[in-house]
Amino acid sequence: MPEPFKNLFNKSIIAGMADHFLKAWPDFDRDSFVQSATDNLQSLELKARSEQITQAMSAFLLSID
Repeated sequence: MPEPFKNLFNKSIIAGMADHFLKAWPDFDRDSFVQSATDNLQSLELKARSEQITQAMSAFLLSID
């Protein structure tokens, strides 16, 4: 049976996103973003994972001066 699509939204992908954000914005709080975006990730379904990641992106990217 193939891997569930929701598992593509995982800590490794989120950490990679954070690395890209950090390159563009040196003040980006990479570790806190990853923690927030991955909090309880394993228990979430696809839509909830997407929403959690989006909320973390909004919170951390909008806080950059």
